[in-house]
Amino acid sequence: MTSVPWIPDPACGDWVRAGLDPEGDGRWTIHTFVPRGFQAYARVLHPLRREDDGAVVRWSQVAAAFGTSMSPTADLDRLCRRPWSGNEDVVTPQGEALEAPMEGLVPADLLAVLAGHLARHTSTPDRGVVGVWEGIGGLVSSAGRASFVAWTPVWWLRWLVVPAWKLIRAARRVAVELRHRRRFRGHVEFGLAPPDPDAPAPGTGILAADAAAGPRLELPYRSHILFTAGIERFTGPGWIEDAPWLDDLDRRQQDPRTPAVFWPEDRAWVATNDVDDAWTLVGGSRALVDALVDDPALEALELPEGAVIEHAAPER
Repeated sequence: MTSVPWIPDPACGDWVRAGLDPEGDGRWTIHTFVPRGFQAYARVLHPLRREDDGAVVRWSQVAAAFGTSMSPTADLDRLCRRPWSGNEDVVTPQGEALEAPMEGLVPADLLAVLAGHLARHTSTPDRGVVGVWEGIGGLVSSAGRASFVAWTPVWWLRWLVVPAWKLIRAARRVAVELRHRRRFRGHVEFGLAPPDPDAPAPGTGILAADAAAGPRLELPYRSHILFTAGIERFTGPGWIEDAPWLDDLDRRQQDPRTPAVFWPEDRAWVATNDVDDAWTLVGGSRALVDALVDDPALEALELPEGAVIEHAAPER
């Protein structure tokens, strides 16, 4: 597989920014992330997983378990009858433990299916652009990234009352959260902080210095580093080996960090997954959205233009 070169001029993404709702206008429509002007839009929900066997659990199944109403703009917390949880795991009224989807990445198996559809609905499946959010810990410098090693004598394991698989899963989840810096989505004003003389320099992280210090595609509330990559690259696992935003530790993860935005050279569609969301938004042709919604391998729901994703109080 060919390399994934960095794009030093982010002007190729100006058309994406031009179709988005402006930052700070008080609205949080789907067009904060995916441009207006496409024929149709879809929201591809990232599934939960059952903790005992890893089986996929859809949002609609969660809604059924809690007796809540599923909709294309549903918020997972509302479906679970709880206030905002920060994407905590779920325990259904029936006592079934579910692992919540990780925000800010597309699960590897889902990405392969989604990329297959996207590749079939562009004339340039081998040519396109992907944008990686600059805030991933350790991406542009060594800040926000560390490795942790825990060790205990084997005889201590007999005192553990928690199953080992639960400890491993919890530790892995915490490690991912620690390694990937978060930003709060809200109306907050930030001023310039004084320079930190001890801050790691760009280029001390995963990316090379030119990409780490280079210009960004500035989208509402997010800045992205762009790379050249056709969507057909993501139809299989091979992309992981050549992705310049991953290191060896990332590549060993079950679900490595994925780009936040994708589009093909012919601009037939745009797909985005925000760092704070557990779904992928797609804007494209009527045929593409129909194919996504009709695919039983996906939980994809059509959205009208201008739709607002729920962040509502839990149902009672």
